[in-house]
Amino acid sequence: MMVRGTSQATLRRIASHGTGWIAGNGDIDEFTAFAARVRGQWAQAGRQGRPRTRATVMFALGDHAHTSLARAVSDYYAFAGPDYVRHVIDTAATTPDQIRATIAAYDAAGLDELVFVGNDVNPRQIDLLADLLGDELTSRIPPVRTG
Repeated sequence: MMVRGTSQATLRRIASHGTGWIAGNGDIDEFTAFAARVRGQWAQAGRQGRPRTRATVMFALGDHAHTSLARAVSDYYAFAGPDYVRHVIDTAATTPDQIRATIAAYDAAGLDELVFVGNDVNPRQIDLLADLLGDELTSRIPPVRTG
């Protein structure tokens, strides 16, 4: 069971019942700091191995990426207030360079799985992301076990 959140209760749940942690839409520094706490709590609980880590990153690509993402995020997170909306927009990836930098930063931080969440109504977003990542994307997919 993967657990999402950044509270002390989240740490307890991961250490007692979880298999790992899902980081929300934050930045790499937030991920790195809380992931260290997750690993520490895991070890303190006497768990073997290490907890898995997964993070989500909002993205939009193409000519109107930033505008499309800002519109989608502003509507969806309006309840959280303008400061949070700005934070989400600022941490989203809207250029190929931002996508690559995000992958590199999370790789360096030891992340197990990065999930890109599209924030543009155009389904072509998946193609744009796949075209950008190309062979790098498929080389990271573990082989399927049969039998």
